[in-house]
Amino acid sequence: MTQEQLGEKASMHRTYIADIERGRRNVSVMNLCTMATVFGMNVADLFDGIDTQLSAGEKRIRKVK
Repeated sequence: MTQEQLGEKASMHRTYIADIERGRRNVSVMNLCTMATVFGMNVADLFDGIDTQLSAGEKRIRKVK
């Protein structure tokens, strides 16, 4: 799904979606709920596996230092 398609289905602007992806914008819980609904999942599913990703990121940061 493109940013434009997600924006249309979630009634959000494409640039807002792009900024979220880049980490330039914070997302409200309400917008998370809307996006999860568009993807056909619940909000908890959006965070599935995040612990693993964060742990991997922390390991990369430690190696750089």
